Amino acid sequence: MSRLEQLAKQRLSQRQDTASTKTNTNDNTKSVSLLDKLKSSKQGNTSAPKLSLAERLQKAKQSQQTKTESNSNSNTLSSKLHSLRNRNQTLKTQNADKEPSKESSERTIHETETAPIEPVLSPEVVGIKRILSIFESVVRGKGKSSSSITQPRYNDITIPIKKNESVTRSKRALENLHSVYIPPTKKISIQRNFNKPSPDDIAIEAQAQAFTEVTNKVSNLHIKPPKRLQKKSTPETKKERISMDQYMKTNSSLPTLSVVTLGHEGSGKSTIIGKLLYDLNIFNISTINDLKIRLERSQYKNDPYLFWSWLLDYDQKSSQVMEKDIRTKFVKYGRYNYRICDVPGNKAALNDNLFMTLSQADVGILTVDCGVDQFENGFNSNGQIVEHCILARTLGIPRLIIAMNKLDTIDWYEERFMDIKRELQSFLTTIGFQEDQIDWIPCCGILNTKEDGIMRPVYNQMCPWNANSKSIVDILQDQSVVLGAHKKSMIEEESVISIDEITSKQFTGYVKSGNIQCDDVLNNVSDSQAYIIQKMWRDKDKLSVAVPGDYITINYETISEDGSEQSLAQRGDILTSIENQEIKFRPAGPLLLDIEMFPIDEGIVDLGSRWKAFINGQTYDIKVTKILDRQDNIMKVEVETTNPIIIFPRDNCIALRNKLNKTVGMGKLIS
Repeated sequence: MSRLEQLAKQRLSQRQDTASTKTNTNDNTKSVSLLDKLKSSKQGNTSAPKLSLAERLQKAKQSQQTKTESNSNSNTLSSKLHSLRNRNQTLKTQNADKEPSKESSERTIHETETAPIEPVLSPEVVGIKRILSIFESVVRGKGKSSSSITQPRYNDITIPIKKNESVTRSKRALENLHSVYIPPTKKISIQRNFNKPSPDDIAIEAQAQAFTEVTNKVSNLHIKPPKRLQKKSTPETKKERISMDQYMKTNSSLPTLSVVTLGHEGSGKSTIIGKLLYDLNIFNISTINDLKIRLERSQYKNDPYLFWSWLLDYDQKSSQVMEKDIRTKFVKYGRYNYRICDVPGNKAALNDNLFMTLSQADVGILTVDCGVDQFENGFNSNGQIVEHCILARTLGIPRLIIAMNKLDTIDWYEERFMDIKRELQSFLTTIGFQEDQIDWIPCCGILNTKEDGIMRPVYNQMCPWNANSKSIVDILQDQSVVLGAHKKSMIEEESVISIDEITSKQFTGYVKSGNIQCDDVLNNVSDSQAYIIQKMWRDKDKLSVAVPGDYITINYETISEDGSEQSLAQRGDILTSIENQEIKFRPAGPLLLDIEMFPIDEGIVDLGSRWKAFINGQTYDIKVTKILDRQDNIMKVEVETTNPIIIFPRDNCIALRNKLNKTVGMGKLIS
């Protein structure tokens, strides 16, 4: 043996000794060599023979089938029984394969004879057996009487449900196994829900209740007619009315007389009225002195008497002269009450305010400038003398005073006076005035004396040809007596007042007829709104009774019996007593008119002619639809209106105006 072989054997034996020591002591050493690993693997593989590929596939297939079967049937009752049988069979085969000794076999035989073999079962199998025993007892007890079946008793448990309520809860009885199991707590809630009304019952009950409510409302429904057709009811007055006989005896003053000025611009209307009020001592001396100082500082300082025309336009609070507009002043002279209205003489002032003022006037003072060419300028087609005269005739002014002013500028020349009188009188009779309705007064508004034809007749030395003439104030006093007696006859008639201005607390208006006292109730003809009179004033004097001709301010309170929305009256509305059935509210539609066209106008009346008609305080648009009769300038026509009209039993005068704002005719309502 060579030296190398001896060294190799020696190393091999050393390695074997180290490997045996490592295995015996279980110490952690370095890994064995590759040769040792191969030897050990050969020795281990000899005990387990290798399987062929077909055998391994068949074994994997069988294991897969068993897994699927166990997964699919593990939860069912049959699968559990099947697994129990397989387990018993495996146990038997295992016992059979074993070769026990004689002593052990005799012992087992003796044990099987004395006591049955009870295999160890899983909890699942025990539960399944218990269920099967329960089913068998139920099936066996079908043919027997209920008394022979002994049912197990269970401990009852009392569970509180609500306050002062409890329910006894027990396990499920055998006879309820084939039905739907409902816990006792659920049964109580179900019973409560069934005792409650269903949604259908609630809907039906709500419908029935709604039907009864609607029935009650419909049965109590009261359809009211329009306000103008409703019966007018008078609430109880708070106190007795004043006797008018005693009132007229104790109050010697006559009813108020309304006076309005007419004439062309610059004819001296404001000067005559200012001089009249100055002579009647209506204004304070301080007011007159203030106006004189203002006049001296103005551009009109060369006209020392101009301040008289400023008296009605002067505002003492602001110390300013206001622009020309309709000015009203209340005057009491002796036993007479006057309402004097001064209107501007330009064409722009022809509006509803002027028409309303003229329709309320009793006397008109037409001022004529008798200076050279001044009357002709005011009387031609562009002047306002013709227009104001036509309006006075159309709107029913019964008396006309012609104030022939500024005669001092022509040295009181009588022929000039007579020429103007002849021409103007011919025109006035043409439009319908009578001679006894006209008075001619020569005057001068700038004389610093009362004998100027305004307060007293003109001084005889200045105008000897007018010795028997009267002054303007004298004629007004005479007319106060005549017209006052006529107004006294209207005191016992139904109360009627026309509204000029109205606010939420008070209105101002002109009393046409009747007598109005505090606590009286008046109805609006347009919408039947009731107003109760609380307080009354004429100018600044408090009144207890208002008679025809008075221009008064009233504090009122609206009345609404049904609680409906209260409407506010408008300008031009008519308030009357509830018992008055003569004033009618005519709806929009056809109307019959008797009209007279003035010969000074060249307008042609034909079908389709359109006018502005001023009727009883309001302006309406009318259109001619039929011409029933025609005799020169007088004709009977049918017109159509778009707005309702208030019709009085009398004094239904109409002023017809064309598109150029010019009065072309007058008329009267027939029906």
